[in-house]
Amino acid sequence: MASLLEYIREDRRRSSAALMLAILTVNSLLLFFLNIPYLGISGFPAFALLGISLFFPWMVVLGKYRGVTILINTLLTLAIIAYYLLHGSIAVGLGEQLGGFRFTLISIQLYLAMILLLAIKWHTSRPKTLESLGMIAEDEYVKSLKHPIARFGARAFSWLDALLDAGVMVIFINIFIFQLYMVPTESMVPTFLVNDRPFVIKITEGPKLPVTNFGLPRLRQPKRGDIVVVRNPRYDQSPAAEAKKLLSDVVYMLTFTGVLIDKYDDSGQIKSDPLVKRLIGVPGESLEMANQVVYRKVPGGQWQPLENFNAQDLPDLYELPEDVQERIQDFPMDAQTRRLLTRLDQRLEGLWVDEEYQAQLRETYLLADRIRTLAERIQNLRIHHGFAEQVAPVARTIVQAGPGYFSDLNVFSQDLDIAMAMASDSGALDTFLQFLEQPSTYAGDSRFYRTSRALNLLIKTDLARLLSANLAALTGENEVSSLRREVIASLNEYLRYLSYFYLRNFPPFPGEQEVLAQGQYFYMGDNRLNSIDARHGTYHDAPVDEFDPYSMTYTTLIGPRSVPTENLVGWSGFRVFPFDRFGVIKAP
Repeated sequence: MASLLEYIREDRRRSSAALMLAILTVNSLLLFFLNIPYLGISGFPAFALLGISLFFPWMVVLGKYRGVTILINTLLTLAIIAYYLLHGSIAVGLGEQLGGFRFTLISIQLYLAMILLLAIKWHTSRPKTLESLGMIAEDEYVKSLKHPIARFGARAFSWLDALLDAGVMVIFINIFIFQLYMVPTESMVPTFLVNDRPFVIKITEGPKLPVTNFGLPRLRQPKRGDIVVVRNPRYDQSPAAEAKKLLSDVVYMLTFTGVLIDKYDDSGQIKSDPLVKRLIGVPGESLEMANQVVYRKVPGGQWQPLENFNAQDLPDLYELPEDVQERIQDFPMDAQTRRLLTRLDQRLEGLWVDEEYQAQLRETYLLADRIRTLAERIQNLRIHHGFAEQVAPVARTIVQAGPGYFSDLNVFSQDLDIAMAMASDSGALDTFLQFLEQPSTYAGDSRFYRTSRALNLLIKTDLARLLSANLAALTGENEVSSLRREVIASLNEYLRYLSYFYLRNFPPFPGEQEVLAQGQYFYMGDNRLNSIDARHGTYHDAPVDEFDPYSMTYTTLIGPRSVPTENLVGWSGFRVFPFDRFGVIKAP
């Protein structure tokens, strides 16, 4: 033993190789013996492969074997593979403990081993180290082979080994320094088109070892306007899901964005994780969106339009160069719809003013009086006897359900039956009037809530106009059919408006009197009408005006949420591919 140590010490390069192998060996033994209870079926074969892979390099360092560079490098590459298998086997065995301290520790051991293995390969490839260790260089060995096929096979081993080394370096670089991402959707048009590859910097964002909280410190703080790569909070981020994503990411990195294993979510839809978006909201402020305009408010201040990153500050899709328009697959709104939304925006914004809103409310109350008068006239003239029995089930349903019966937008398709039920049953009439005459209690300055309040009132008013027209028709009044067509056309416009509502509006977030906490951020796509982002949650039914207990309801995706700093994995200011779009990304 003493002679072996003396043999190692007498040469500096041999000593360096021995030290690195010693650290690697101790690391391997600790990784194995401390995690025996968690080893899966592949754990023991992986450790055996690791032992064989390290045995021959040790024999070379100790002077017991004159190694060949190709063979030693191949064995060290097998050691990297063995480490990955051992790491994966322990990860499966950990189960619910995945992501805890033990997993963090074995992840550190894995990446330390990879660094050491690459360092040993680099060290042993230097000419002077080869001489010190008595190893045969690759070129010398290949030339000594007599048969051309043998020489080709040796070269192929060398190329494969170099390719695997490059793969390991790609993983390191992609985790800690930079990475290329592929943009799968049109949510960032025109900044990014589908299949664009942004160059994403990670080294400044405090990158972490996968499925752990261990990594480098953050060197910069995110700022408004940054194009960021963000983990999608809508998906499961449990340790098990993160482990699956880690495998997918490794393949994605090694194929330079060509192959994505974890491509689909549980519903079979293409998975959008991570996302490439623009950072809009920063700590210390509240945000809201009304009629496609984002507003911000700081404590003690008023709602103000966000500067530089609102819809009017971003390029209009219809005004982009023709060659860019040809690459856009979906224009989410045609010219006719844009005119409709603009007209209704102006109508609703007029009702932000309290005096205008009260005037509209008085008009609605007058409609309520007219409906009561018409229904009583029908009852007094006994006109309702001809249809009372027919609509009795509708009347009973209305009375039993209460005013909330009319909140469903589907009531518009039942307007004739509802009108007859109100004319023949005073309980149904009173229920509708209670629904109609319930005012919104909102009195704040939020543009979103004022828009919602106005929209809800206008839809309820049109429903009242439609039922009033139906009741008038029952009394024999003329010119009713044209009025009914007018009201139905107006209602259809509001329904069309509502179909875009979740893309053009969101309520004060995190609240009217709350602000984004430190380390919390809000992101959106540049293509606001074709982007699912921090504005959105899952589909659900919600009131148009949450301050009206009998508000109209609709199906929406609105559900704003923020993301913590650790979900921001990188930022981009450069587009790499396609080459005709190569260059720096300009700010709006």
